[in-house]
Amino acid sequence: MNPHDGTALALLDRVARLSLGGGSLRETLQGVTDALAGTFGWSFVACVTVDADAGRFVCQAVTSAVPTEVGVGYGRPLGSGVVGTVAQTGEAILLHDVLAVELPGFVQTFPSCRSELCVPVLHDGRVLAVLNAESDVVGAFDGMQPTLERVAQHVAGPLAMAVALEEARHRAADLQLLTEVSRVAMAPGGLRPMLARVVTALLDRFPVPLAAVALIDEDAEEFEVAAIQARGMALDVVPGTRIPLHRGISARAVHTGQRQLVLDVTADPDYLADASPIVAQLSVPILWGARVRGVLTVESDTPHVFT
Repeated sequence: MNPHDGTALALLDRVARLSLGGGSLRETLQGVTDALAGTFGWSFVACVTVDADAGRFVCQAVTSAVPTEVGVGYGRPLGSGVVGTVAQTGEAILLHDVLAVELPGFVQTFPSCRSELCVPVLHDGRVLAVLNAESDVVGAFDGMQPTLERVAQHVAGPLAMAVALEEARHRAADLQLLTEVSRVAMAPGGLRPMLARVVTALLDRFPVPLAAVALIDEDAEEFEVAAIQARGMALDVVPGTRIPLHRGISARAVHTGQRQLVLDVTADPDYLADASPIVAQLSVPILWGARVRGVLTVESDTPHVFT
């Protein structure tokens, strides 16, 4: 398909109007994937945004004529599959026949997929998003790369503004959270009541079912759970519970002095498994000077909350 023919020009005009239409980012991107799938009859079209800090991409819009597990909120690490590779490198990938190409870590979105075109959405050299199209027809995207890249160019400006606005909102939310935590931390009472108030504040602020603070007893080489709060789930651990300092993801945060973000705890050999619905965990060491004094842990039943 020549990018200058009437069909492609009509599509680009529609995408431009969507980008300037004033809708939310997700609504705009959904309109783009709908327009691409409807114009060319492609089996599957998705747009994902890139979170470089978290090292992941997350699906924001998808239009599919075939059954697929990919939906809004679906995500994977950068470098994973075709989409993850384009998100990481900023280079487009065109697969004439997916069965004839050996691509490490290739992820099949739907069983009958035979061809794929994936292009980055770039702004000032930064990969903000990725447009991915797939078809059950071999060679469905031959000659289509310039058209999809033009669509990506139309999306880049509004997407960059939306990302900047979202980052500003996050900064404002961070400042508000710090103010709230400082306020509860300075309220009268001992250390453990203060930590309990901090954990409650975190649980109130974020859509997670569990938050906890554990302090280190170096002499006993153990953690002591100083504060823990859960929402919508039973707790196997209560304040005062002691855990060996060599076990678990939180222990790893202590030994390394680095935050540990695990988006699939079932794949982590250090995770202390239980019957809870937890699938993701973030553990951050609590530092005083150069020493780790404890660890703050937040757990979630969905990995998408950790951006």
